[in-house]
Amino acid sequence: MSGTAHENSNFDKVVLESWQGIFAFTQPLLQPSFFPSRQLGKDAVQQSAHQYDFTVREVLFGVARAYYDVLRVQAQIAVAQETLQLTKDQLQQAQARLRVGEVAETDVLRAEVEVAQAEQNLITIQNERRLAATVLARTIGVQEPQQVVEPTPPRHSVEGYEQLVTKAYQQRQDLRAREFAVDIARQQKNLVLARYAPQIDTQWRFDRRDTETFAERDNFWTLFLNFRIPLFDGGVRELDLLEQEENLGQARLQLDRLRKDIAVEVQEALVAVETLGATLATRKKQVVLAQKNYDITSKQYRVGEATSLDVNNTLNTFNQVRTQLTDQTYAYQFALLNLKRAVGTFAQEYLPRR
Repeated sequence: MSGTAHENSNFDKVVLESWQGIFAFTQPLLQPSFFPSRQLGKDAVQQSAHQYDFTVREVLFGVARAYYDVLRVQAQIAVAQETLQLTKDQLQQAQARLRVGEVAETDVLRAEVEVAQAEQNLITIQNERRLAATVLARTIGVQEPQQVVEPTPPRHSVEGYEQLVTKAYQQRQDLRAREFAVDIARQQKNLVLARYAPQIDTQWRFDRRDTETFAERDNFWTLFLNFRIPLFDGGVRELDLLEQEENLGQARLQLDRLRKDIAVEVQEALVAVETLGATLATRKKQVVLAQKNYDITSKQYRVGEATSLDVNNTLNTFNQVRTQLTDQTYAYQFALLNLKRAVGTFAQEYLPRR
């Protein structure tokens, strides 16, 4: 009885003092989703970079739009001021002729109306200038409206429509971003396809123990090669694959639509430049002729060969064509910038090279 108890005590002591250590290392050899995931990350980074560049370009184009609006209104103020001075001169002539009895009082009244209208027009344009300056200040992120100066007029490219469209396909950042969106959709589909492929990994194991047995040996290592083959998941992969194929098809349609929209944008911008450029020379001739007509009519009025109504009509025509020339001059310059925007070369110097 006592001998049996002593043996059990020794056995428990041996069991309590035994130890073992297992060192295991697992390394995947074939992970089907690795390459699609890696390429997906690269494409996402490129898409974000091109989308950022496109956003910067659009912001700068908005600044240019506000800037040229201020320039246009400033030039209109100069025209309005000159027109106001001409109406005042006409009023003085009418008053002088009235004093000597050469004209009726209606001529003076008509001249006073023209002065009042010119003053009202000047006030309106000055308010437009204040508003345009405020918009520009907000666009560029400053508190107070800024003074603007005339920039170097943009130059018209001599390239044809086909060349401009080809360049737009190469330069437009939004098109590059859309192309990467197609690549991203393709890699997402590849990730689903990777779930059909087997996974292979290897495991190295090293055992250390104080008590060695036939099945569990001390200082012994083993190497395992594992194959995991997906067989059935309830049709989830098939549904995911159909969804990714649909996403890929939509991405391709959006890319094709953007390419067509870009071609239309380039054509619209080019037509606007050609139209404004062709009529700008005609506007300049109209201003020269209107000024000559006003000068002649004004001289004729001083000698009594024209009425005050004739002078007012020629002055209004002169003011109108000068205002139209001012609007069209800056519209033409802005149209050139818009053509560069459509092609994708606007503000190129402010964007990083990728």
